[in-house]
Amino acid sequence: MSRLLTTTDKLMTRSLCSHKINHMIEIAASNFEIDPPTTRIKEWWQAELNIQATLTVTVDGEIILQEPHWCVVELSQALSQWEANCNWETGFQYNSMDEEESNLLCFKQSETGEWIIGSAWQLKETRQKVPTKALQKAVRTLVRNVKGSVVSELGVDLCKFKEFAE
Repeated sequence: MSRLLTTTDKLMTRSLCSHKINHMIEIAASNFEIDPPTTRIKEWWQAELNIQATLTVTVDGEIILQEPHWCVVELSQALSQWEANCNWETGFQYNSMDEEESNLLCFKQSETGEWIIGSAWQLKETRQKVPTKALQKAVRTLVRNVKGSVVSELGVDLCKFKEFAE
């Protein structure tokens, strides 16, 4: 009986741990660059269009989007504005000034209140729904990391532009 409880406890612990792992999202930017490299960032729009990085979106441990040369400052700004204006009650659709294609990154709220993540460029479909708290954390982490990485890796302080003032 004691051994059975131990096995059951282990199964329950695994189940709880698996549940925590599921429905997680990470939105990350890496390999920051100014494109073209000779560009001097003097205006806010140059920061939005010429500062690029590889964007990776991972849901439940699977990469659903990985794209180099992403206008991450523009995305970060769009996410900040969306979060400030929507109160997490409406979906998000990111379209870049640098691309003709639309819906480059989308968050659509499901009937259960969780979020479905998508992109016109995604590598694979996912039906996993992400809780609001997990998406909030991913969005806030990306915005914070983009600002920090742009300063530390490229020497560009976005705060000097009034368009990026918080």
